[in-house]
Amino acid sequence: MNIALATSQNFPNGYHDTEQLLNECKSKDHNASLQVWDSYSVDWSSFDIVFLHTPWDYTQKYQQFLQWCEVVSKQSHLINPYSVVRWNTSKTYLFDLQKAGITIPATKLYPKESLNFDYTSDFLTAVKCGVVVKPVIDVGGKNAHRFDSLDEALNADVTEELHKRFDLLVQAYDPRVKTEGEYSVIYIGGKPSHCILKKPAAGEFRVQDIHGGSVESVELTDTIASFGQSILRSIAGKPAYARIDFIGAENPSLIELELIEPELFLRFSTHAYRLLVDALVNHLRTNTK
Repeated sequence: MNIALATSQNFPNGYHDTEQLLNECKSKDHNASLQVWDSYSVDWSSFDIVFLHTPWDYTQKYQQFLQWCEVVSKQSHLINPYSVVRWNTSKTYLFDLQKAGITIPATKLYPKESLNFDYTSDFLTAVKCGVVVKPVIDVGGKNAHRFDSLDEALNADVTEELHKRFDLLVQAYDPRVKTEGEYSVIYIGGKPSHCILKKPAAGEFRVQDIHGGSVESVELTDTIASFGQSILRSIAGKPAYARIDFIGAENPSLIELELIEPELFLRFSTHAYRLLVDALVNHLRTNTK
């Protein structure tokens, strides 16, 4: 198999797991290489599989990225599939999952063309611990902000500036992110592979390492696996991999579902590199007519 690991100009060498993933491909006699997704010199039809690995500038080139994904999906086997990618790029997918019975934080959409916000009593009660404001299209918590109250959030200068450019989600802040951390369970080939726990740095609420967060491996419990499985059953499409970010090991609440280009923390599992390479190849074989 000829496999492209799609990356971005600002990550030309990939990230933490890239080298070992390339080595795993080689050990299975696959020809794998890093390719910048928006490079005009790449012939994507020459690849059997195009894996969305680290194209982490796509939010800045959103329409271009979606158009590229659609074109590549006709020239090669894009993983995850274009329909899944298109749905997952906007965090409004959370409302679809909520309708399917998945627990998410109390969340309201604040469209950029709207001048008013829906103040309902139930929502005001749910956000008593504060709110997080984030664009519906964002990556790595780059434009996420936490406020102590809904009024503070909606009247903040940074919210006003973001609202000029983006539709926003206003979510109830869950204090368990500070006391317990945020979990990520990784599914590969439709099955749970491993689970990690991310904790924010002092004075932060975001758990990503670019914001000073820490990461550790934790037990993949039946409760966690069952929660993840219920989410995967709610997805229209067949993702080869998924990362499910949630708060609460016992009473989980979904924060984000990552199906496009998530860091999969493969280095925290002895078998994950092998599972991912096998899943990519199997996805091609089982979804090609």
